[in-house]
Amino acid sequence: MEVIYIKALKIILIIFGGLILIFLVVLVLNFKTFMIFSGAGKLNIKTISSIDKTINSGSTNSETSNSNQIYSKVSAQTVSGGTNKASYISSDNAIRVDVTQDNSGAETIKGTIDTSKLKNIDISNVNVGNITQIQNQAEQYLTPFLSQDEITGLGAYLATQALSQYNDNQKQIAINKNFDGVSVKINADTTTNDINFEFSKK
Repeated sequence: MEVIYIKALKIILIIFGGLILIFLVVLVLNFKTFMIFSGAGKLNIKTISSIDKTINSGSTNSETSNSNQIYSKVSAQTVSGGTNKASYISSDNAIRVDVTQDNSGAETIKGTIDTSKLKNIDISNVNVGNITQIQNQAEQYLTPFLSQDEITGLGAYLATQALSQYNDNQKQIAINKNFDGVSVKINADTTTNDINFEFSKK
């Protein structure tokens, strides 16, 4: 049990630590990115139609290239009151995302990341040589749901918050932040391989 705990803890910390290395490099390049990193920016989570467009896009634009290969839409339905629901799963089965959107504009994106299945990159060996690879992978996973600027700033903000909590010897990492009407919640259990996230707009 202790060995499993140490392995899971190492994986989660490497992910957060790697995100800091990746995203801080480019923070100075974009004001919106910097504001989100500082906790004072604004997020605009994508609607289901925009998510579908990104995933199905054949564009070679740097923001969307390869992202259409990452997710498959596994379900979609409209329930009473006109609320739309859709679920997506990554090709490596590491991430499942559920999106709920109603007629008032309220929207919730919930996801679970199984870090043990992130095999497209070597997260156990984060260094200068593979930073570009890690950055591209992070963008591919998140581009369907946020813009590239938002991914960069939010990634750095969450990583610094998570490491701060770890330094306080917390086994359960919990981050709750409101970005101008968009609530972001992250929960990571350092004794398991799972990270849960939620973006919601009222």
